[in-house]
Amino acid sequence: MRTIDEARKAALFQLDKLSSELPRLELIDSAMEEYPAGWVFYYQSAEYVKSGDVQHALVGNAPLFVPRDDLPPQFISYHRSVGESLEAFCYCSDANALPNAEVELLTWRDGADAAQAIRAIRDRSSLGLAEAKAFVDSCLAGKTVRIPTSGVSVARALQKELETLGFSGRVTYGGLM
Repeated sequence: MRTIDEARKAALFQLDKLSSELPRLELIDSAMEEYPAGWVFYYQSAEYVKSGDVQHALVGNAPLFVPRDDLPPQFISYHRSVGESLEAFCYCSDANALPNAEVELLTWRDGADAAQAIRAIRDRSSLGLAEAKAFVDSCLAGKTVRIPTSGVSVARALQKELETLGFSGRVTYGGLM
């Protein structure tokens, strides 16, 4: 497991590799964000940091994520939230993986409403009653199941609805596993 100092060194090493293509880069230490999975570093051209002159500023520089484990740093997309990138990383070790149109149903808690969960699955997927019931029964038996939906937004809505009904799940990322 990396320490913050090791993560900072890894980030600087990654930025140094870009130095042949860009002006010298500098980490913005005050903007660094720490998460359970690792750290997100932001950077800018050293000339801009020194002068504050906007003509030296980089535009479109993607944040750099350094995992706590020994996986290599990853530049993450600025086209979505850091939170979603970290969700993807926690699922499949790729912070840039795209979400799938499916919910992975993991566990349930006491008082979970199985009947309403079956209804929610039927309402937000193309599954029939028997299939939806089989997914819920499998989850109740301790098995992880993956519920296909028609789109990522539908999968996110189903995941949230199942949470309110006492089931724990998540949207999957990357190639369907």
